[in-house]
Amino acid sequence: MLYRWTSIYRPCRYISLSVPSLAKKARNVGGPRTTIKVDLPRDPAVLTTKCVGAAIFKDTEDPDILPDNHYPEWMWNHKLEFKKLEDLQPDSIHYWQKLIALNYVEKAKRKKLFPFKSY
Repeated sequence: MLYRWTSIYRPCRYISLSVPSLAKKARNVGGPRTTIKVDLPRDPAVLTTKCVGAAIFKDTEDPDILPDNHYPEWMWNHKLEFKKLEDLQPDSIHYWQKLIALNYVEKAKRKKLFPFKSY
């Protein structure tokens, strides 16, 4: 039985550690997990006149929503549609970024269907 501290020219054998026990110990290092619950208003009058959640300080109010002419023109002309892979040119960087992203999604779907198969 050879261990890690043996010569690099001989095959070495590492001591296996229990991974779940290490993960359990590492999970409790930071203390208990806490969640923050924020009460957001559900009143339609407040939601249509105030920009809820835009106040960055605790002691300040949410700013009012202004008329459309107070905002820049590009906000109203901004396109929110996503381009399809077929519409992009294969020699562009956006094509390959989209292809990689779609590959990640497909791989996650396959892993969900067949969790014990290696990909």
